[in-house]
Amino acid sequence: MKKLIPNFIAKAYKSVNQVVKCVAVAAMLGGSLTAAAEETTNYWEQILQLPNTYRHYVTKKGTYMVSTLDVTSSGKYGIYVSDDQGKNWTRADVKDWNYSKFAENDEYIFATGERCRVARSNDEGKTWEVMNYQIFIEDVVPPKGIDANTSQGIVCHNGKLYVSDMEGAGVIVSDDNGETWEIVDREGLFIDFRDGSEPVMDTFYNIFSFNGRLYAFGMYTVFRLNEETNKWENLPINSNFMAVEAEYDGMMFCARGAMLEDPSLPLISVTPDGNQWAGIAPPPFVQNRYVRAMTISSNGTIYANCPIHNLIAVTSDFGESWGYIDRMPSSWAMELTVDDEYVYASFFEANPANKNSGLWRFPISHITGIEAVAAQGEGWQLKGGVISFENMAEGTITVTAVDGRSVNIAVVNGQANVSALAKGIYVFRTSKGEVGKFAI
Repeated sequence: MKKLIPNFIAKAYKSVNQVVKCVAVAAMLGGSLTAAAEETTNYWEQILQLPNTYRHYVTKKGTYMVSTLDVTSSGKYGIYVSDDQGKNWTRADVKDWNYSKFAENDEYIFATGERCRVARSNDEGKTWEVMNYQIFIEDVVPPKGIDANTSQGIVCHNGKLYVSDMEGAGVIVSDDNGETWEIVDREGLFIDFRDGSEPVMDTFYNIFSFNGRLYAFGMYTVFRLNEETNKWENLPINSNFMAVEAEYDGMMFCARGAMLEDPSLPLISVTPDGNQWAGIAPPPFVQNRYVRAMTISSNGTIYANCPIHNLIAVTSDFGESWGYIDRMPSSWAMELTVDDEYVYASFFEANPANKNSGLWRFPISHITGIEAVAAQGEGWQLKGGVISFENMAEGTITVTAVDGRSVNIAVVNGQANVSALAKGIYVFRTSKGEVGKFAI
């Protein structure tokens, strides 16, 4: 990834057609790829059905956690925990404060919620202690702001716990695991719009620890904390609701959690240091820049939920080509995580009766597009430019390229020679109607 930094900078904010290669998008809407797209319907698996599911988290020890946004204020949900990868779940012993984000250090797992509440657990989520930082911000946040307070950001950074406040306090910090707090350079987070109006405090949707530095992402601004002076530095990029962050190989990836259709914006902004910024343009099948959740696998594959399009866009080469996961149980994937086998998504539904709300997973091996290309599939294998079929001795395969052009290739003695094809991603349909995808 570090080798790609100059390319990111050089390509920043170029047009979609210049940056992105279409991965069989047009063809997937019909013809030989219809069956491949329809297959995704059956691969989503719900591993927890839970009304008003909000966020999920996987601890360093592998414990799964799911929180709820209880729109009925019943207080009967809260945090659910599984220590066997989602096979069995237990409701944790904690009062429900609509916990929206998790973080952890070597001592505790933390969850931030409404009305200035932060819960912590030292037993992998079985029991929790709820703390309240109201008295530490009530000098600058009015009572109505306290009642409406919802924190969306929490992070453990350099031995301290930070929380972002959305009602005027800015960012607060604790050096004793949430027992006491102080505001971090509140004055440094005000915005001067230079229009004669009074400076105002930005609303901070997320905070993120990256390369030993702390970043705060507001509605308009991105700040970085200088920990030597304990002062915020305003960075050279317009946040525009940049509330979704991930890290991979010395790069920070940032997406915007708002319904934006500005074609000049990338889908994902990328930086190695907070000073230089570049962009990953969206795939052709994504017009809106709204990304509700994002995660990056250990091999650098990016998964970004695009709720307006009801899909998760997937790229394993930083936007040069794209695949997708569609037919989702709900548009609103509030959180994404990934392991070697599955993509996990916590889907929110406002109606408590909607049973699609919960934690779901999708097998990586069945992603349509770039992640789905493989050296083998059910009943066939690609090796040395030749596809070998187990159940077809003679016949024909129709191979379709990303630009929609097709070619018929004969199957002789159970083999189809595709070595003459140009490098790229292809979908084939056999004369028996079977469909597969491969790359050469």
